[in-house]
Amino acid sequence: MKTILISFFLFAIMSHNVTAQANSPKDTSIIVHAKPGITQDEFNLLLNSDKLVLVDYYADWCIPCKKLAPVIEQISKEMKDKVTVVRVNQDENKPLMDALKVWELPTLQIYKNKTLQWTGEGVFPKEMIEEQLK
Repeated sequence: MKTILISFFLFAIMSHNVTAQANSPKDTSIIVHAKPGITQDEFNLLLNSDKLVLVDYYADWCIPCKKLAPVIEQISKEMKDKVTVVRVNQDENKPLMDALKVWELPTLQIYKNKTLQWTGEGVFPKEMIEEQLK
């Protein structure tokens, strides 16, 4: 049953991304929003990409997170061929964030081949994030 659910989850994400890319203008971003209550296994599936994966841990009430959101949106548009952006809402995914030892907001992480390459806490200028994505 778990395998079926994970397969369905992956299919839904891939179908959404393909549909969004096919029907959207060139400058539209593709951001994957982690579902509420995502498990660590499901999160690990989101990291399974031939692109770099930029994970943005945030909360709707977090003022620094709100300041960082437009930067993340720009990066997702401008680097969509190289980077997949995943946003994880802290209020909806506390067990996952505890398991990943993410306690500060906002926190950014960059994964390459499912391996954590960089972690940053706080608000960063776009150029600094882009430098980490090279």
